[in-house]
Amino acid sequence: MALPLGAYSVNANGFSLTLTISSNTNGNITGTLETDPISGFWDDTAARILFFRMPGNVLSNTQVFFGVQFPDFNIAGTFEGFLGTGASAARTTYAWETLSHP
Repeated sequence: MALPLGAYSVNANGFSLTLTISSNTNGNITGTLETDPISGFWDDTAARILFFRMPGNVLSNTQVFFGVQFPDFNIAGTFEGFLGTGASAARTTYAWETLSHP
């Protein structure tokens, strides 16, 4: 299943964000989550996405997102946060989903 390029409305742990996928070249994706650059992979066969963002280019702010695309083209999954994101050793995994797609 192809990954549509464009802007997605996202709920990430209760935060409303905009995910923009600007390119998908041979499964290598780039774009932004809000104003932060993202880089990752799209697997057409498995309809699976993996990408990371590093707000402020600070390593401890890194978030790693995993998700799967459903037949309606929406995506849902989890993301891992690190110390700079408010995560703690007791809670590093959070849910995210797209609410709309291009």
